[in-house]
Amino acid sequence: MGTCCACMHCDQITSSPSPSVDCTVPLREHLVQIDASGERTPVATILSEGTIAIDPSTTLREALSTLRSNDRRSIAVVDATHALVGVVHEAVFIPAREGPIRSASEDVAHAMSSALAIHESVSVRHALRLLASAHLREATVVDDARVPLGVFRDVDGLRFVVKARDSAPPPVPSLIEEEKGT
Repeated sequence: MGTCCACMHCDQITSSPSPSVDCTVPLREHLVQIDASGERTPVATILSEGTIAIDPSTTLREALSTLRSNDRRSIAVVDATHALVGVVHEAVFIPAREGPIRSASEDVAHAMSSALAIHESVSVRHALRLLASAHLREATVVDDARVPLGVFRDVDGLRFVVKARDSAPPPVPSLIEEEKGT
């Protein structure tokens, strides 16, 4: 890409093995005590890993190299305004039994799939529901301009909910429950 999205989460811009922008949204531990159900915590607050974005003209060879070097399962594809236009998943590189074999020099624009984009303000619980209904394990989190902020994985959301539940204070028994016990 060569230019940063100018968000506050930018970590670095790399030029090789393929141009990319690396961003991280920090985890805010204090939210665990506030929202034990994950219904009010915005998904952007628990992103433990930022996103890597590539241009649609990046070759499949470069995209695969970026996936491998960053131990990723997918890469966000953004347009000239840095808005999310698609995703290249690792499955693109697995040869299909039927159909055309992709050339390593082919642009990712021909191999990308549409992206499930989750807005940064969506709650963790709702994001988990979205992933489950789409039968996905991860999705790209975007801001109002559809600029990718990071990748939300189901395992990260589930860990948040479990940690929040385990650290929540025990429920206070109600007056009705106390009367039943006596």
